[in-house]
Amino acid sequence: MPRPLFDRVVSVTINLNTAGSGYIASPYKGKVIKVQSVIHGAPNANAVMTTGIAAPGSTTFTAITGGGFTIATASAAAGDYDEANPTAANIVEQNGILRVTSDGGPSADVNATINFVIRER
Repeated sequence: MPRPLFDRVVSVTINLNTAGSGYIASPYKGKVIKVQSVIHGAPNANAVMTTGIAAPGSTTFTAITGGGFTIATASAAAGDYDEANPTAANIVEQNGILRVTSDGGPSADVNATINFVIRER
């Protein structure tokens, strides 16, 4: 009998007005099936987000194909939601590192919580 699949979530919060990254270790082995974001305020410019995965103990990241998205300013307010649906290069090992990077577009001091939804394997 095949093992049932479980979707797990790991989260990290980053500041959008600083070009930089947030990192989190994944306690799960699996496939990143979705990347979600919720903003904590209203950015005054778009924030272009990219994502990546590194093997346990490595600092070399591979971009998650289809894992990038833009947090747009049009009608943006606290609680707005965006998502990406990765299509390849989205396998994370247990204790692998997940990274999300903002291009630092907004000058307003706004945070975003990023969820990586992992389908356990």
